[in-house]
Amino acid sequence: MRGNREIDERFDFFKATEGALTYLKTLYEEFRSWPLAMAAYNTGEVRIRREVALQRTSDYFHLDLPLETERYVYKIAVAKIILSDPKKYGFSLDENQLYDALQFERVQIELSVPLPIIDVASAIGVYYKDIKEMNFHLTGDAIPSRVQTLNLPPGSSEQFWTFLKDWKKTCPPKKNDRR
Repeated sequence: MRGNREIDERFDFFKATEGALTYLKTLYEEFRSWPLAMAAYNTGEVRIRREVALQRTSDYFHLDLPLETERYVYKIAVAKIILSDPKKYGFSLDENQLYDALQFERVQIELSVPLPIIDVASAIGVYYKDIKEMNFHLTGDAIPSRVQTLNLPPGSSEQFWTFLKDWKKTCPPKKNDRR
């Protein structure tokens, strides 16, 4: 995942989730044990390799690991068990107690120069804050050049594409661009 002063993809819900799951799968393929994979995700794969070699066991339940790591693995297991059947464990939530589902449209754009977020917000009739809250991965005031994924309010993508087409015609050229 990219991370610099303009963008930090660790804060892109979709990319971060996909990255975490890919990494966890890689750890599982190496350790062939979900508890060891989760422990490695928490404390680092190098630490788990070292502890397995030092303690001469690859059985998670017989390894002496940092307390935080041991708690982490059990918390994940407990959360999975409870979420699979919340009522069985005495948990029930009314619909009005739940967070609203994230609602937005994802668009992929290619920019030769940065696009000010305020221009996007104005073009689609929302506030700058709305765009920033949907796009935590954008750390600056502009959408960086290159290929980017942008989250927009539901129903605004058509308006955005119209704006972007016009903006690209009038945007300042890239420094090395010969228009």
